[in-house]
Amino acid sequence: VKSYPNPVKPDYYGYVTISGLADNALVKIVDTSGNLIKELGFATVGETTWDVTNLNMKRVPTGVYYVLASGGPDQNTFSSVSKILVVN
Repeated sequence: VKSYPNPVKPDYYGYVTISGLADNALVKIVDTSGNLIKELGFATVGETTWDVTNLNMKRVPTGVYYVLASGGPDQNTFSSVSKILVVN
C-alpha cells in the first residue's frame, strides 16, 4: 500500500492518495493512540483519498496517522497498511 504525498507538508492542501488496497476495503484513518480520525469509506478499484481532515472537517495537527483497511467489504477485521506523516 502506498500513500502519497507522504509526508504531507504545511503548504499542501490537496488529497492524499492511498493505493494498493483490496477492492472495496473499508478504510479508516486513526492517530497513534488508535482514535478514529476519519472513516474514508470503501476503496474503489483499490484506491481512496483523504483530505487530511478529521471528522469535524478540520485539518489534522502535525503527527503520524495510520491507514487501517479491511480485507474486503464483508470483513470486520482491520490491519494497519500504511503510515502518513502530516507536518503543519
